[in-house]
Amino acid sequence: MKKILDFREKKNLIKIIKLIIFSFIGISLYYILPLFTKYLIDDIISTNSIKELKIWLFLGLGFSVFLHLYIFYFLKYQWDKIPLYFSVKLKKIILEKIFKIKKYNYKDFDKGQLLNYLISDSGTYANVMITYLGTLTIGILRVITGYIILFIINPILSLISAIFIPLYVFSMGINKKKLEQYSKLERIKADEFITNANKNIEGKIHINLYQKEKYFEKIFEKKLEEWRNIRLKYSYWYNFGKEVPMFVNTLSSFIIMSIGAYYVISQKMTLGSLIMFSQYLSMLFEPLSQITQAIVEKQSNKGILNRINNFYNYNEEKKLVLENGNKDNIIEIKDCTIYTENKEKLLEIEDFIINKSNGLYIIKGKNGSGKTTILNLLTQIASPEIIKKNKKNSTFYFSKEFIESCSYLYNPVYLFEGDVKTNIIFNNTEDPQYLKEIISMLNINNLDKKINFQNLNISLGEKQKIHLARVLYFSKDKNILLLDEPLSNLDYKTKENIKDYLGKLKEEKIILVVSHENLFDDIANKIYNIIDNKILEERKEVIE
Repeated sequence: MKKILDFREKKNLIKIIKLIIFSFIGISLYYILPLFTKYLIDDIISTNSIKELKIWLFLGLGFSVFLHLYIFYFLKYQWDKIPLYFSVKLKKIILEKIFKIKKYNYKDFDKGQLLNYLISDSGTYANVMITYLGTLTIGILRVITGYIILFIINPILSLISAIFIPLYVFSMGINKKKLEQYSKLERIKADEFITNANKNIEGKIHINLYQKEKYFEKIFEKKLEEWRNIRLKYSYWYNFGKEVPMFVNTLSSFIIMSIGAYYVISQKMTLGSLIMFSQYLSMLFEPLSQITQAIVEKQSNKGILNRINNFYNYNEEKKLVLENGNKDNIIEIKDCTIYTENKEKLLEIEDFIINKSNGLYIIKGKNGSGKTTILNLLTQIASPEIIKKNKKNSTFYFSKEFIESCSYLYNPVYLFEGDVKTNIIFNNTEDPQYLKEIISMLNINNLDKKINFQNLNISLGEKQKIHLARVLYFSKDKNILLLDEPLSNLDYKTKENIKDYLGKLKEEKIILVVSHENLFDDIANKIYNIIDNKILEERKEVIE
């Protein structure tokens, strides 16, 4: 499986190597501190030299300033900066991957899970992997360096210390399976909890209007309780895995220091050497502890690491296969049946053809009859699996031109941070005259108005106007315009303006409209009605 972050990539590798080198240099400076202690006890205190004590203090203060300035920047700050760099990089990769998902496959994804990938899991992935790679490398170097120093100070005590290293290694894998199990479950429950929380926030006003706060609070509490229970089990095994190595550390310290004290009493070792040895011993067990914690951290977050990599390696399974149809037609559907996502029959189509002649075509039908589903199929938002052939010679075809030259008024309305004008044209180069024509027709006179998402400051009608202005603006260089309920929430004057505008525009484009209203009937070239799960052409003649 390909990893979402390839640390063998030159740019990534250089950042990791720099982090490791500068970190090891900083940690190595700590190895000087025990020498200060030994010199103070065995050479200065034993000789009662005040002059040497002053020099020792001056050097110690200077070294402390240098040490902590170095530690602050190259250890503390850089260990925040580098994971954050990779976290931002991951978020960009994940968002790009989300945007690349085929429209008809997007509905299969849990939106709370995608949100978790983008906001939370990406940061966890970066922190865990950088900590694991960095700590493992630096830790091994520190253990080797520390053990060499211990061996120089006292070979026998260093050999006794080495006995406890395998216990550390053994303790790392004690609860591996439990951690992986609860890590995976915790993420699943967190996704469900976030999805539910998001729905409650989005639907807050509706919940208040129907006075159903208690009902939705109970649902929320149930999701929250399920997540809490799994989180507690995860926390139990996570902390247990961290504590076992700490127990080995404490136990080994008591045993080794007791033997060291015996050497001091027997005058085989000075007190300063023992204290220095104890300080270096902590420097041996500290990286062992950190290595253990990094491994436990990786094990405990294996569910997150795997699902991020799985998402990155996700391949589209459903493919839209377009058959050969009559090249004079832009859309050709013959003897096919459309089903719902639950495999229930929705709509039978015997003959639905729109040729390449410009004009206005209308699809009507009651709610849930399949009007919008037709548009979603044609724009690849609905899965191609929901349409089935009834006969061998059945046809489901729409031309390549349709795919490449189509502008679709898709609901619900999508707005984003910015002013009204930005929400219409995005970052496209402005065509002032064309934009003026559209906003004048739709009676939009507040292009500079900022959209406030904290306290939404536009009405439903204004949202629909922005939505329409956007799709019309983007349709300038396209031949096909699809409009799903374009008249929703609009005033009568604006509706009349749209009718007049489309009446002229149909001479230049193919316009397919889904609507409950009859306003466009007298300018339509064809009208299709969905009756009893069948789509029927009401009239074929051009209406003058």
